[in-house]
Amino acid sequence: MALKEIRLSQAVLQVPIDRSRILTRAEKELSIWKQLDHPNIGFVIGWLLEPSVCLMSPWYPNGDALAFVRAQKGMFISDQRILRWQLVKEIADGMQYLHSKNVVHGDLRHDQVLVDEGGHAKIVDFGLAKVIEEGVDIKITTSIRHKGRYEYMAPELLLQTPPRLKESDVYAFGLLILEIAVARHAFGGLTPGPAEVTRKTVEKTHLPKPTSFSDELLEGGAFWNIFDLCTTYLPRHRPGMSTIATQIHEVLSPLETVYMPSH
Repeated sequence: MALKEIRLSQAVLQVPIDRSRILTRAEKELSIWKQLDHPNIGFVIGWLLEPSVCLMSPWYPNGDALAFVRAQKGMFISDQRILRWQLVKEIADGMQYLHSKNVVHGDLRHDQVLVDEGGHAKIVDFGLAKVIEEGVDIKITTSIRHKGRYEYMAPELLLQTPPRLKESDVYAFGLLILEIAVARHAFGGLTPGPAEVTRKTVEKTHLPKPTSFSDELLEGGAFWNIFDLCTTYLPRHRPGMSTIATQIHEVLSPLETVYMPSH
């Protein structure tokens, strides 16, 4: 079992009405999570609200999506290609399901996608971004490290503070599949870097292709078409997750026909 503690900041603890409001929000989001049922959505066992919010979930031995991809780098390129597209497909399927239930993840990135013993993606922590924004900080008590968020945020979230919407999840999905493609943190040692992300956001232009990307790993043309669509500047021009999932299934289907490795 894995345990995540959501600790209220001292400022919130000193104001009973704020503490009550945030605990109510946390319980609402966790209750929504508990009701969802999809093979690519992580299972929540339960939670406690006092003395601090603790979330209990299964332990996923393969770590997060990025750790899983990195662990496969010694495999043949053909094996890696299948595994990465499968992971991308399962994340898209899970996100499509969330959006079909009108649930916005709000903080999608590689360490919010865990991988079980069978190599299957499990999306976790959706909705908790709303709680975090209301004055909490997160301490991970498993071996999975918490990373920064701003580089995964859609332009509309960087430039102003609108509600997190499905379109913002789509943008984050585009950055997540970039990480899966290059097996590195988004912009960590790559081109573009964080400064260029901010500049491209202000200039309303597309992010350039990282110089270290291998087209052979993710069927370059198909991958970049999906990435470009997801990271389009204007939210209304981004496709829905159902469209994205369909495109990914179309790419993966012939690859699975040719060769399907075991995990």
